[in-house]
Amino acid sequence: MKLRLFMLFGILLPNLFFGQGTWIPFSSPAPKNINFNLIRSDNLSISFAVDVPGMLEEDTVVGGLLYKKLQIPGMADFEMDEGFPQIPFICKMIAIPEYDSLSINYNTIDSYIYNDILLFPRPTNQVIEDTNGLYHFEDIFTKNDSIYSLNCNMLALDYKIKSTGYFRSQKYLELIIYPIKYNPADQKLTVNFIFEITSVAS
Repeated sequence: MKLRLFMLFGILLPNLFFGQGTWIPFSSPAPKNINFNLIRSDNLSISFAVDVPGMLEEDTVVGGLLYKKLQIPGMADFEMDEGFPQIPFICKMIAIPEYDSLSINYNTIDSYIYNDILLFPRPTNQVIEDTNGLYHFEDIFTKNDSIYSLNCNMLALDYKIKSTGYFRSQKYLELIIYPIKYNPADQKLTVNFIFEITSVAS
């Protein structure tokens, strides 16, 4: 039985609706979701290509500094702590066979590098009481200055296995993929917008 590829809809669904901002094209002139293309599949392995067609960029000025908010349709929201740069990531569920060992290979095909980009930090979400005594959630600007001074790529890992389990009778793994790297000190953003993932079980 050939392996199947399916999405974790509960995580990907929030970004299926495009937000505001300027579309920065990689492979598509208009906003569209990430493309997942199956390359090959057999009883022990599955390989698929991922095409990130572009990203939405929104400017926000805080304290006289210009920050960029990024959204990539089809990517999940941010995994970083409050005050850290907001960096989108991909979450996928991949059907796999029963195995003794599993290897995963990540291969970048093409990428873009952007300089002088100050990413907006993940805000603190607080409950605020208004003048009428009603409560609502509000994002409070929060920036971890020590993190923004680091001269290294954040999300240096290409991927990680978050969990494994069963969907009905099919074993799967939940894979977190990090195609975006960011050096906060250099303000350099690297987007691997075309890459391949191969999973081999034995």
